[in-house]
Amino acid sequence: MMLFVRIVVSLVLLGLLMGAVDLSSLRNAIAAAPATSLMGATATIAATAFPFAWRWQLLCRANAVALSWHHAFIATLHAYFFNQALVSSLGGDAYRVWYLTQQQHKLHRALSCILADRLVGLFGLLVLVIIGQPILVWLSDDLTLRRLAIALGLAILTGLLILQVAPLRQLSERVQKGAKWAEPLIRALELLRDPSPKRQRALKYGLLLAIAAQLLLCAGVWLLGRGLALDLPWWLILATFPAVYFVSLIPITLGGWGSREGAMIASGALIGVASTDALALSVLFGLCMLFIGLIGGLFFVASKAAYPNSKKPINQDPSQR
Repeated sequence: MMLFVRIVVSLVLLGLLMGAVDLSSLRNAIAAAPATSLMGATATIAATAFPFAWRWQLLCRANAVALSWHHAFIATLHAYFFNQALVSSLGGDAYRVWYLTQQQHKLHRALSCILADRLVGLFGLLVLVIIGQPILVWLSDDLTLRRLAIALGLAILTGLLILQVAPLRQLSERVQKGAKWAEPLIRALELLRDPSPKRQRALKYGLLLAIAAQLLLCAGVWLLGRGLALDLPWWLILATFPAVYFVSLIPITLGGWGSREGAMIASGALIGVASTDALALSVLFGLCMLFIGLIGGLFFVASKAAYPNSKKPINQDPSQR
């Protein structure tokens, strides 16, 4: 049912957005994008697999889950495929949970690792969103948009503060009394708030890697903009795209299609980008993600790591053998 709702929402949003632009101009803009720009952007976006895999490996180690960087990288490529094949980033997360359980790790520990990885990635994204809010406020002459930008920044800061001061001990007691479904989330939050040097070091490096991955995504968008002959300075992309990507992660559409395009058009209006060009930029970004997912699918089919032998700990670090 939820899948059907997402499909409907995406189709409605895309229909409304495309109805508001000149479709012939949109097709011409996409067709005119040079192959070199598309290849460069795709390679740059695909390079996010490196910091994503490294971050996941660090947080797994901090949670006493052995995972080599090589297998973390391969599994991350596979997750890109499942993100597209199952029309949601939850598909990739589900695959990674399955991957860890095949290595004799308990389900709740695998879930904790993925949730911790997701939370750190979200923190890194929100850092860039918050940094970009003052620029968006400065660029906008619309009082309503300014208020929305300020409200978004305050909401993000409030959410981060709540996560920091949430009474985990009381929550753990409630989990033990019956709310077992929340145990992986509590464990993930405990992992992030653990004062031990090992886990704090993993958290700091993980946050830096999360920011690095978002910077690579921004660089890919900048290259796509160059291909569309949009003379946009890099700092404008850095100020606007993280918020666009954040909106696309909200699970109300099919793989972010529709919500991402709407957010791109809205942010493009702040920096002087025409609706048609902003829509073309978002569509090209989505197509790059689809292509990367296809490459991940090829790795999934071809790699022996796609079918790990649960009786052989292939992910065990050499130091732990």
